[in-house]
Amino acid sequence: AELGTLVLLHSLGADGRMWDGCLESLARDHRVIVPDTRGHGASGPGISSSVDVWVDDLAGVLDAAEVDTAALIGVSLGGIQALSYAAAYPGRVAGLVIADSFVALAPDVAQAKIDYLCDQAQRHSMEEVAAQYVADTFEQPQPAGAGRGPRGFAPLDAPVPPRTVEA
Repeated sequence: AELGTLVLLHSLGADGRMWDGCLESLARDHRVIVPDTRGHGASGPGISSSVDVWVDDLAGVLDAAEVDTAALIGVSLGGIQALSYAAAYPGRVAGLVIADSFVALAPDVAQAKIDYLCDQAQRHSMEEVAAQYVADTFEQPQPAGAGRGPRGFAPLDAPVPPRTVEA
């Protein structure tokens, strides 16, 4: 029996593949949607310069999948996306699971972080931006897997809508 739709939102520098280890289990009882955020994974090149773009992208993904309500599960960047979507569309959110995200940031601080990363992405390769982000974010020794993030970034050249994998 299907218990509802789950939307799994990945972290910065990752893509929907970060959820591969749990897709089979979750898909037994749920419809599972795993979108790749702009500029990540198979979504192709693109850049989101505001939280509003992420909200619009997610709304578009759910509309295209004909999903009225879903539980959102987000890690880090995905948590920001989930919370922002829930604030914009509370009636379409059945539940939230947020991990390793910054929910306490004031909107201007969050926007400043986004603006800074967008500026860096225009000046440097995404691999360089991601490597610096990881170096600035994690204390030494870095957690297992932290070094894989920079290699997973796609170049950010032009807006492209996110790709969605459905299980």
